[in-house]
Amino acid sequence: MHIDFLELGESINLLLSLPTLVEDGDQRPCLLSPYAPTDGSVESSIISILAAILARFSRNGRQPIYYEPGCGDARVSAKVAQASKAYVVCLELDVNLLEAGIKKHRHWLVDYIVGDLATFKPRKVDVAYAYLLPNAVRIVLDVVEPTVLVSLDYPATRNDPRECAEVKVAEYRTAYVYVVGKKSS
Repeated sequence: MHIDFLELGESINLLLSLPTLVEDGDQRPCLLSPYAPTDGSVESSIISILAAILARFSRNGRQPIYYEPGCGDARVSAKVAQASKAYVVCLELDVNLLEAGIKKHRHWLVDYIVGDLATFKPRKVDVAYAYLLPNAVRIVLDVVEPTVLVSLDYPATRNDPRECAEVKVAEYRTAYVYVVGKKSS
């Protein structure tokens, strides 16, 4: 087994530089996303996984809906739209990051929205993707039911009862896939 200490060191430094998160009760985290662009091979794996899941939703002839909260520069959103022909909702809190991304990655199937994932509530979502910290993953899971959520590197918080499948997308990278049913009324 080969350990890439440079990549491991960068990940540790990123995590150490993050502010402390509020993890108890219903309080929201201070930081929801460690913005770091996903490298090419991991990005390709994630896009392939998302496109395959979205293809299952388009079998009945309707266009699936893909949601990416914390979409950053919108690169993944645009590539998912191109690969799957899904309607895409790309949500980002940082207006400057999103505007710069739109200039580089604009796609006609993507709606780009500046907003907070803790308060934005899409009406319908088939598949969602998140590269967010655990509390933010929990928030997204609470907002997007029913759906499939793919979360890169971070599962929902430790005390979240929902089950997920773990899919290795690179030697040190894991996608957590949640299939969330309908909310009970």
